[in-house]
Amino acid sequence: MQNSLVKKVIALMILVLYVNINIMPLAKGYEEKEEIFKSNLINNISEKSYKPEKIFVFPPYEEWNKTFGGKEFDTCFSVEKTSDNGYILLGRTGSYGAGSMDVWLIKTDADGIEIWNKTFGGADSDWGYMVKQTYDDGYIICGGTKSFGSGLEDVWLIKTDATGDKQWSKTFGGTKYDYSYSVQQTTDGGYILTGFTESYGAGSRDVWLIKTDTDGHELWNKTYGSSNYDYGYSVKQTTDYGYIIAGYTGSYGAGYSDIWLIKTDANGVEIWNNTFGGDDDDFAYCVQQTTDGGYVLIGRTWSYGAGFNDAWLIKTNSSGIKQWSKTFGGISYDYGYSIQQTPDNGYIIAGGTQSYVTGPNADVWLIKTDSSGNEIWNKTFGGDGHDKAYSVQYISGDEYIIAGGDDSYGSNHDAWLIKVSGSRMLKTTFIIGRISDLNENNDVLTFKAVKLLYIQLFPFRIIIYKSDEKITITNRYLGILRQNIIFGFFRMLISNTVDYPGYNLKEQ
Repeated sequence: MQNSLVKKVIALMILVLYVNINIMPLAKGYEEKEEIFKSNLINNISEKSYKPEKIFVFPPYEEWNKTFGGKEFDTCFSVEKTSDNGYILLGRTGSYGAGSMDVWLIKTDADGIEIWNKTFGGADSDWGYMVKQTYDDGYIICGGTKSFGSGLEDVWLIKTDATGDKQWSKTFGGTKYDYSYSVQQTTDGGYILTGFTESYGAGSRDVWLIKTDTDGHELWNKTYGSSNYDYGYSVKQTTDYGYIIAGYTGSYGAGYSDIWLIKTDANGVEIWNNTFGGDDDDFAYCVQQTTDGGYVLIGRTWSYGAGFNDAWLIKTNSSGIKQWSKTFGGISYDYGYSIQQTPDNGYIIAGGTQSYVTGPNADVWLIKTDSSGNEIWNKTFGGDGHDKAYSVQYISGDEYIIAGGDDSYGSNHDAWLIKVSGSRMLKTTFIIGRISDLNENNDVLTFKAVKLLYIQLFPFRIIIYKSDEKITITNRYLGILRQNIIFGFFRMLISNTVDYPGYNLKEQ
């Protein structure tokens, strides 16, 4: 009897000790939002503290990708979502068309399935660099031509209808090399183009801005530059009906070439210009006016960053004065070609990386930042070949469309279209649950708890499901889990978001 009483007292003391150590700190920590304790679910794991609320980030996943091309070199420089929810792509093709290289326009449906494609060109080399859907649901294309025009290479502007049939085309240039990289339809229905000119201006090559009417007839043109090479890679109409141009200059600035940002009025008269760079080469490939009236630029820098060259993101105010800049990259070559402000006031960037690759060459690189340029996530796409992105567009929600070129898939070097979605920034909460059933086969665990969408069984990966009443877990880790289950209370991590394919979480 005495031994029985002693055993009961000892058992009671153990129970009180267990409650004090394991249960009470959990409740207290949860209520007071203090950092909380190690998991009791799995034996023999190292202690790690968690807060009741944390933010985790899922990078996006590839929903689908499509390649377009033949036996020769084909690539894509521009993509845009169209009014029918499909996509329009522009690039160049060596596999099809009349010459050694032709302008290539491809229309797809919402799933990236080709509806039609058109080539434009003559017997020589012709390139298309940017396409935009126009107010009449047709398309405007800019690039360069060696087949037509008056010089060694001329700016080429092509207008098509909604089915890609050419309505008209115009060339601009003199006796030397002239080229355009960027076009936009303006509020008056005409078009604005930028690139470079050797035929006109003050230097070897000058930034060239051309304004046309709705039928492509030139209204005016302006050159900007001095004795060295100066390029315009991107132009946008601004809210004051003027224009913002981004590119690089070898005539001004601190280094061999600096990023050059030029603001003009509605007639192309320069209002101000600013350079950004260090002692080496720095380039900007894309500019956009931001919701605060300032500007954001993306390009590459040899002057700053961690590697040979890094992607460089610059934010300015409305006067072109730098507010902040960020570099992205590793020890090798990394670059950004396209940028767009997203509805959360952050930015989406597309380009290429050789620092973070799955194979020996470059991969497509997609980077998402917050409004201050801080990286939220990044994702690479590619194989063993040389893959890069030249254009990205925000679609809706958490969806993006990327266009570029690849050596890893397709028939040779092909145009590449990638649809990604599913990025999430999650706020998570720890709760207490109880294991209610372990079936006789020991291969399914069923948990009864509140409505959950995500659960993490420490220290293993996130296991993903959706359930209104219970959670059933079956996966390759269960063989380990079932050997170490402690029945009773356990800790689980939950989040109120939609289903998402399994990725490792990046804790912020």
